[in-house]
Amino acid sequence: MHGLALAIAGNVGCQFPIGRGQCWHPGQIGGRLDTTVSALPVLAKAGLAAIVCASMWRAFLGAPAPAVHRCAARVLLALTSGCYAAGALAVVVGGGELLGALLIVAGIETSCVAAWLVRGTRRGDDGGDDGGGGGGGGGRGPKAPPPIDWDAFDRARRAWDRTPVAR
Repeated sequence: MHGLALAIAGNVGCQFPIGRGQCWHPGQIGGRLDTTVSALPVLAKAGLAAIVCASMWRAFLGAPAPAVHRCAARVLLALTSGCYAAGALAVVVGGGELLGALLIVAGIETSCVAAWLVRGTRRGDDGGDDGGGGGGGGGRGPKAPPPIDWDAFDRARRAWDRTPVAR
């Protein structure tokens, strides 16, 4: 009983006990501490981050594609999910952090291209505002109501006035 109490006391605060009085920490590989923080140098990370940010800006805020390509966008989104799944598998199963990160970045870039293609202009549309407001099936939308004739409203309201009746 004393040995069990000592083993439990030795693992206090240990999330991953691996033996009697021993604890594995996620940063350890084979009993030694893994000091690798990232597989990429800082300059490469900054470059990839700049590319991803520029792609997102172009996809969502830049000029739209010359035409809408919904089918191609769907294919690209399927490819995006494949990149995400492959990246996650590379990290979890194979321990390939660099390959996994690059696959995730490829998925992000692919989804940016898909978003850009969906934003394309319709055929025959000059890309300007049609004045109809809102989205929908194109065209100018419903006609705007005529301006309110307040004089006619006041005349009708005077007809509604009644003399109060005592009860």
